Amino acid sequence: MATNFSLTTLFVAPVSQTTLPSAGSTQDLTAGQIGVFDNAYAVTATPGTAPYFYIAQGRENTYLQGSKRSDKIKGCSSGYPCNSNVTEWYKVGGCGTPTNQIIQIKDWTAKCGDVLTITLRAHSAYLDSLYFNGLTRSVTVQVPCCECGEDPCTEVDCDTLLDLVMEKLTGYNVTDGVIDWTSPISTAEVPDDPFTVSLNTYFTFSKVTVGDDDCVLQIEGKPLTKFGVPCDVAAFPH
Repeated sequence: MATNFSLTTLFVAPVSQTTLPSAGSTQDLTAGQIGVFDNAYAVTATPGTAPYFYIAQGRENTYLQGSKRSDKIKGCSSGYPCNSNVTEWYKVGGCGTPTNQIIQIKDWTAKCGDVLTITLRAHSAYLDSLYFNGLTRSVTVQVPCCECGEDPCTEVDCDTLLDLVMEKLTGYNVTDGVIDWTSPISTAEVPDDPFTVSLNTYFTFSKVTVGDDDCVLQIEGKPLTKFGVPCDVAAFPH
């Protein structure tokens, strides 16, 4: 049994392009311009009549990078069903504002004297090149004992717990959810390892209010820098 596999190709069409090119080859596309080409790389208005066709998009002309091209697409020259290799196609409207991944942790239930562990698992074009199968990092917080007189408390104050967690995540002193970037915690609490990547490089930690809950830890992934991997569906932000 022979099976052909093809990776999904993502094309981002510019709003300014309202028509497809009517002449030329893939090498004649301007940066961002999208066209449909037959098996000879010539513009075609009837791709279904060719043995196969391509969708291509122009890119900035660099020494090592030409036009972006899809895999071979076999269309239908007659009615359905036909021997086409297209299983699904769709168009999605673009959004000009990128959205970072945000995780919110709330409803803290740690009790006095407990040990609380938070584990982060993250993937990105950078992290996957530094660590096998992405980054996994755990921080452990020793929940302080409660001093409530003759009537012992069952749970520690949420604000106090959140400050302790954020200190472990950031490596800096935290008071009432505000990180003091001028006051790192003692070196005894920070891993003395030059190869340990700071979580602050990839995440932003903050205390936020969600509804009636004013004690929520928000973890937001930072986007790739402008010097990062070029636009690529596989180059996920952190």
